[in-house]
Amino acid sequence: MENTVNKMGHDWKETAKKGFLFSGEMTASATHEIKNSLAVIKENAGLLEDLARMSNKDRPLLPAKIIALGQRITKHVGQANKTITNMNKLAHSTDRFEASVNVVEILEFLKTITSRLTTNRGVRLTISPPGSSTGNDFMLTTSPFLFKQLVWQCICLLMEEMCDSKEVQINIAGGDKSVILLFKGVSVSKEAFDLFVSKEANALSSPINYDITRDENTGELVLIVRNSLS
Repeated sequence: MENTVNKMGHDWKETAKKGFLFSGEMTASATHEIKNSLAVIKENAGLLEDLARMSNKDRPLLPAKIIALGQRITKHVGQANKTITNMNKLAHSTDRFEASVNVVEILEFLKTITSRLTTNRGVRLTISPPGSSTGNDFMLTTSPFLFKQLVWQCICLLMEEMCDSKEVQINIAGGDKSVILLFKGVSVSKEAFDLFVSKEANALSSPINYDITRDENTGELVLIVRNSLS
């Protein structure tokens, strides 16, 4: 099957491929977390069953143990529910191809759903300014899903290029109908950056109105995302 290309030469098949990969990576991470919670719930439910059986053999019930087991089950039910809620939110980010979004909220959400992936690599992700913006300084009209995907691709590049530093800091600045993301603390080689632009970032060059550059002195990435052209 030939690649589907629009009149501007954009390869939408490649965009779809990258989107599926991003969605699959997030889903795999979430289901792993849910599976871990279910394993803990099953283990503690089994211990409750053991306590109940022992009580039938004239052994006294131990309220403290029962309460502790119940609390563990409740904790992991809550964790699994939070993971499912986040995945539901990610899925619904495709409901509208374009929408007005709060960039700080999106980055904080992305930090949450990728926490297992970053933690497993010993990486700490920080957003500045933290928390949700109350004004319109960081509002943007763009594709919510593809914007998350683009930022995650940038983070993955930085994790591959890390040496001593194990922290990725994203500084947010407002521009003229745009938002600027400064990825601080990690120097990216020119070779890795050029490969990233040609293999990864270009798949989103038409759906999202953005520019990505590399500071020649520090090697740090700068991502400028503008309001959608449509």
